[in-house]
Amino acid sequence: MITKNHPVSVRAADLKSALSGLGKLIPRTTSLAVLGCVKVEASGPQVLRLTATDLDFTLSVELPATVEKGLAPFLLPLSRLRELLTGLRSDEVVPFGPAIKAPPVDEFPEIPQVRTPGLTLPEPVVTSLLRAFACASQDSTRAVLRSACLDTSGTGDKAHRIVGTNGRALFSSNSMHLPLKQSVIIPDHPLWKWKPLADSRPWTLRLGKDKQRAEVFRMEGRAWSVTGRLLDGPYPNYRQVIPGAGQFNTTMTLSDVALEAVMRLLPRLPGKQLANRPVGLHCEKGRFGLLARAENDEPWILHPVDRCEMKGPDV
Repeated sequence: MITKNHPVSVRAADLKSALSGLGKLIPRTTSLAVLGCVKVEASGPQVLRLTATDLDFTLSVELPATVEKGLAPFLLPLSRLRELLTGLRSDEVVPFGPAIKAPPVDEFPEIPQVRTPGLTLPEPVVTSLLRAFACASQDSTRAVLRSACLDTSGTGDKAHRIVGTNGRALFSSNSMHLPLKQSVIIPDHPLWKWKPLADSRPWTLRLGKDKQRAEVFRMEGRAWSVTGRLLDGPYPNYRQVIPGAGQFNTTMTLSDVALEAVMRLLPRLPGKQLANRPVGLHCEKGRFGLLARAENDEPWILHPVDRCEMKGPDV
């Protein structure tokens, strides 16, 4: 229902889902009031766009809504939007409008506009990108490792890779062809773990420059977009630590049943509190198992899984 004081109304479930993502950009306390706010604007006759930024990343989410014709954009504190949801069922409607104490909308940071043609990232590329982010460093002093690299430096057909590393563990998805003219480094952010974003397919990537000529990216899904700056500088030479094909002495092939058993066993293994949660692989006489221990000074304990097809010496 639209009224003069409440020119917008949305379903509680839709608003709650959007705020779970926008909240990843807005801390509980901020030095600037405007960074604690969500920008509210109409994106169409029955579409509402909500935007939040931490100055490095910007998330915009579109959701179905009833919007007053000619609605002027306005800001609302995230805390106020959360209050409006208190006690409501998912199917109830949330009416709201501008707040007197909110900062003026023109104080909201300008978001870089990336209007270059979009590059569609298919399912394997999106999944690999998310896995690379999961292996990225969390060390604030190593900015280039807090990222995923879309590496197009390889030569030959399907020689591109998506890479993520924290300096101790390395994820490298190979045998790919990326629709890029050059390699790019996309910074990691808790936002990439937001379920509506991580579960949506496909993604569209746009690359461009902001007014300061800095390289920026815009990643888009069906009802969301993420804008940020690409990381500058060379990515570490990860290829030097990847063994060549001739350096592997043992090969094992696991059945679907064995893989399912591994997935059931992993959460139950000891050592969850250890750095990187290390797990060993044990292959002996055609049988495969996992090694784990509760403390670094304890012996490894073997947890048998299943038989496997094995070529080469026990390892």
